[in-house]
Amino acid sequence: MHDLVAVPGDNDGQIQLSFTAPGNGGQSPDQVLNGVYHVSCLPIRSEDRTAKPIEQSFAAKQVNYGDPNKVVVALLGDTQFGFPDGVADPAVEAARPTMADLRELSHDFLAILGDLVQTDRYWPYHHSEIESKAVRPLYLIGGNAEFYYGLDRFVEHTGFSSGGYVVRLRGLRFIFLTVNGVSGATDHICHIGDKQMAWLRQELAADRQSSTAVFFHAPLANTTTGSLAEREMHVHETDALRQLFRNNPCVVLFANGHIHRGYGPVGTPQRNGPYMIEDGVLHVSVGRPPTTCFAEFSDDCITIRVRDNQTRAWCSGWGTTHRVPLTLEPKKLDPQLLTVGGLAPGEVYRVTLRTQNDAGLLAPSSNSVRVKARKLPERRPSKPVALTVVRNAATATHAFSACYRDVNIRDHAIACEIEVERCRLRAVDTFEDGNSSSWSFTHVADVAEADGLLMARSTTSDPQILTHLSPPASSDVFGMILLRLRVPGDARAVEFFWGTEERSICREQSMSVAPEAHGQLHNYEIPVGKNSQWVGHSIRTLRLDPTAKNDHEFAVDSIVLRSRPGAGEAVWRSGSRPCNVHSTDTVGTPLPYEGPPLVTGAPHFWRIRFTDNHGLKGQWSDWTLFNPTGLQN
Repeated sequence: MHDLVAVPGDNDGQIQLSFTAPGNGGQSPDQVLNGVYHVSCLPIRSEDRTAKPIEQSFAAKQVNYGDPNKVVVALLGDTQFGFPDGVADPAVEAARPTMADLRELSHDFLAILGDLVQTDRYWPYHHSEIESKAVRPLYLIGGNAEFYYGLDRFVEHTGFSSGGYVVRLRGLRFIFLTVNGVSGATDHICHIGDKQMAWLRQELAADRQSSTAVFFHAPLANTTTGSLAEREMHVHETDALRQLFRNNPCVVLFANGHIHRGYGPVGTPQRNGPYMIEDGVLHVSVGRPPTTCFAEFSDDCITIRVRDNQTRAWCSGWGTTHRVPLTLEPKKLDPQLLTVGGLAPGEVYRVTLRTQNDAGLLAPSSNSVRVKARKLPERRPSKPVALTVVRNAATATHAFSACYRDVNIRDHAIACEIEVERCRLRAVDTFEDGNSSSWSFTHVADVAEADGLLMARSTTSDPQILTHLSPPASSDVFGMILLRLRVPGDARAVEFFWGTEERSICREQSMSVAPEAHGQLHNYEIPVGKNSQWVGHSIRTLRLDPTAKNDHEFAVDSIVLRSRPGAGEAVWRSGSRPCNVHSTDTVGTPLPYEGPPLVTGAPHFWRIRFTDNHGLKGQWSDWTLFNPTGLQN
């Protein structure tokens, strides 16, 4: 976090914090922070005595974390569950402290450079000890072990290609290659293969600018530790790769596993050590757990650091650096705003802020700032009453009407703010296509579709029609079911049930309305968003029980989900604009709409708040539903 600024908030006991934090910068959701902001507010007058800070936490969504000027890659070689004696240990004993330590260390992604399992039956250990414990994106390649036991099994268990694939991150390109053949006396010379080599040439030719790291299981011959040709532990296509790297100076790093050699103190990179620089490419031989190699890309430099995960200590002197121009792009800094409430009005606080990611890792504290919590006079504008949207006959435009409320009847509003949003609508079914295959029917007969209606007859007093929502509907967005239904005159309750990610359909997850307009199509609104069993869930199943009587004919015209107030698509935020509205005005004062054209007939919500002649902001009114007329502004 950077540049923390605090000012008094709008309401009593509030402060507002603004700061910049690394923004999502075009990253996918698995590369951004989903965690918590922790705010600490310590009263200044008592900070040297016994006062405890007031702690508040806020969800942090879609915000990158880590150093904005670095990309940090964690590298492991040969986790190899089942090696060397066909039992889970010692690989499990090495993996557990490694993954536990990585959970606490900031990195952009983790890559394992082949030989994940020693035999095919050890995949469950990979899933439980590596995949399930990785807290950042995990990328995998197949080694000679995966080739022995079948690359199809590698693809099945990891979801990664058995050919090459590319990951791009903030101006850098990472190329992953899998072993597609072996040779030599012990089958340890690793082949990239003709098809994958052709793909690699094409990929490098398509982009000769982006700084590139290439990951493969085996080292180039006669480069780093254990790569001597006579040991037969190298890349079969060594000569071709060397020439390819010379022709593409954008390649700056080649990292491999395969050697099972530990790290140790080194001076400058030299041939047949853990590191070597050749033709501008840094070659790195990556060891096995419980050590991790970190490649840090920053400021035209690649820094290699080695971590002993068993002791949770950095191995001083075991790394190296490679000075080379990089196309690294910094993370963007996006403005963040938080409103902290519940403080003592008028009290001065010292405020600090920390970020915690979804793995529990806490970032360093921000700078501390002093701020006084807002203390408002006792009398401020009350919650206004939003009336309706009216047609201004003189100007042929839309206008809003609201009543100003204030305890002090001598006060009046000098400014207002208006927000308008268009409701989000999701049609569950409008029965226009004559296809009811997405529905299942229980205690229902004579099902037919015609003229945009689903028609059927109940065969018991508990008819049910059910459908699954794909994708599921978020209860944070949708809070109303709009139903257009026809039932007979003696029908009883109309009921809706729903199933969530936690519970299937049950009585607690239902709402009912009384049938109306018997024998005619009628519009019903079922306010499911007010049900506690709807709130906070992913809605996966909907079931309509249209009547509670046997041998009833019914017809369904449409079922639509409508967004809850505040969850629609923002159409217009007026900002503060002058007005002159008095609390004695009981019929409301029309306030003109000045936003973009409204969609005729589409449901909208609007709300308003006033600022009085003392400069005090009131509360927002409740959201009010309206449907625009055919007028265009």
